[in-house]
Amino acid sequence: MDVFIVRPFGVKEEIDFDQMERELIGPALEGIPDLTWGTTGEIFQQGNIRTDMMDRLLTADLVIADISIHNANVYYELGIRHALRHRPTVLIRSRKHDVPFDLKTDRYLAYDLNDLATGAKALRETVLATLKNDAPDSPVYQLLPQLDIREGSDYITIPRAFVEAVRYAKERRNLPGLLLLAREARVERWHLEGERLVAEALFATNQLPPALEVWNRIHEKRRTDADANLKLGTIHQRLGDLPAANLALDRVLNSDASPADRSDALAQKGRNFKDQWVASWKVVSDPKERQIVALESDLLMKSMDAYYKGFLEDLDGYYAGLNALAMTVVLIELADHHPDVFSARFEDEEDAQYALRQLRRRREELDNAVEVALAAASYRDERKTTKDAWLVASVADHRLLTSDRPAFVRQGYLDAMALVDGFNGASVARQLALYAELGIRTQVTPAALDALNVSEEQVVEAAAAETETPPPVRVILSAGHRPDLPGRKSERFPLEHEAKARAAIKAEVEREVATADGPVIGLAGLAAGSDILFHEVCIELGIKTHGALPMPKDAFIAQSLSECPGDWVERFRKIEGDVEIEVLHQDAAAWVSRADENYPYERCGMWLSMRAFAWPNAEVSVVGLWDGAPGDGGGGTAETIALARERGAKVVHIHTPSLFGLDGLPSAD
Repeated sequence: MDVFIVRPFGVKEEIDFDQMERELIGPALEGIPDLTWGTTGEIFQQGNIRTDMMDRLLTADLVIADISIHNANVYYELGIRHALRHRPTVLIRSRKHDVPFDLKTDRYLAYDLNDLATGAKALRETVLATLKNDAPDSPVYQLLPQLDIREGSDYITIPRAFVEAVRYAKERRNLPGLLLLAREARVERWHLEGERLVAEALFATNQLPPALEVWNRIHEKRRTDADANLKLGTIHQRLGDLPAANLALDRVLNSDASPADRSDALAQKGRNFKDQWVASWKVVSDPKERQIVALESDLLMKSMDAYYKGFLEDLDGYYAGLNALAMTVVLIELADHHPDVFSARFEDEEDAQYALRQLRRRREELDNAVEVALAAASYRDERKTTKDAWLVASVADHRLLTSDRPAFVRQGYLDAMALVDGFNGASVARQLALYAELGIRTQVTPAALDALNVSEEQVVEAAAAETETPPPVRVILSAGHRPDLPGRKSERFPLEHEAKARAAIKAEVEREVATADGPVIGLAGLAAGSDILFHEVCIELGIKTHGALPMPKDAFIAQSLSECPGDWVERFRKIEGDVEIEVLHQDAAAWVSRADENYPYERCGMWLSMRAFAWPNAEVSVVGLWDGAPGDGGGGTAETIALARERGAKVVHIHTPSLFGLDGLPSAD
């Protein structure tokens, strides 16, 4: 959370405003989780005063403005904030001074210059209460409630280099690269939008567990964010956690969401009810009994109603309408097959027949409305170079639900496959197979399946692939020290102990291999010392290894390997053909505000930790050749181990002072 402080500077009218920040504002904000703050003074030091000041005023999660004296700059900045952001802004002033007439009606916190500690406590309570309250505190928005509310994200520009890096990683389906970008975005002022960009990429490439992780972080920062909650609803559903999915969707429905977002949430709830409904009758083998179980389930009605309400929220939302139509058709046909079962829901036969007539009327209404919605979407789709596969399939699905002509229905699916490259016939056929299993639309479903040219075995395989759990993969991540450079004061890895280090690494790798239930993969950087020793050991043991370079190879050799005593350059060249090496993106400094000359190495350590968990169903162990102390700079062994441990890795600590007989720190474990 970013807080921007608007105040005078230095001593003005007997008030030391720098002291006010140190002893009043700073203590009030200290300790609030994930909160950072800055002032206009920092912008004066950096240049670009007007641009940067505007950016901070419009994008800050909270602005605190000290209006103790008649300062033109403060009032100018406060006016910008009030005009363009509806909330939250906290006004403070000294009790010693009065405020201008135009601000007398506004709420503000008055502090006593002689008791700043009490003022700090009161300001902290005010800040926390303001952040919880969603009501506008800008007098502009209070007087003109019809104004469109703009969030800070509307004014934020993500660095172009970051956007391009996310796009590149998405196209390569580079999971560790995307996770690294999400982590880098966390500490930037544009963190929310940067993480959202990564979360969208993870979701689009169907990397669901990591997408869940990033969307959850966005949700934690903005609890009512409709986009985050809708994505969480979908991800939880695909991962099989329907209660969590429904909680996320209810947060959308219980908020001031747009009709389109409400439609999406209701359609997703309809899908969740449908999944539960299908599970209730799938286990029944007898066809007639299966129909009865499906018809008796309240989940069928709940799914149909949720889809229908979703369509009413947004008549452009053909997905909700088409599924409402599908569930209505299923209910009517099942009722026709088993009228006694359907009528058992009602007090008498007359009520049952009335309900069935209403369902038939709804089917006709949905038929026409969905046809128009699909036509409108198809018209808009004509302007695109890439056809929407699901839209084309939905047009064919509408034919199947509304036409009794098998040839016409068959042609619809043939058209879909012709229009869309890589059309997923197995996925579409799996949906149609539900009708076949229930004996629904029997006059046209075989023609549709014939057009898709998908066997029953392929349908079953497509369904199994979505729930299949890959075998466990033991990933051994190496993290450790380079050999000590000449003149190092505290010894960590004297070169003369290389043989001991290699033997210790080999012993731990062999133990990990012995306890693995599946394949084993090695992962490490390519620095002198521990990294290269690890790769050599893995190659000797027949373990495939992966590595990463923080910069192009020649630069890395010149900057890192060549300065270390020993034959590390030759050994690097000897193993590089056996190691799958990733060279990391070189433009990180363009978007990382804290980047320095050591950052490429720090970034490489983070990437390795992310890569370790990128294998499906990975069991990660870290073998750390480490003295147990913090590193000399960012990206050292300590940081790599901490990050891996944070994500649940097992850590095997080879304590170098004990191994080499050095006067070092005790083991951190």
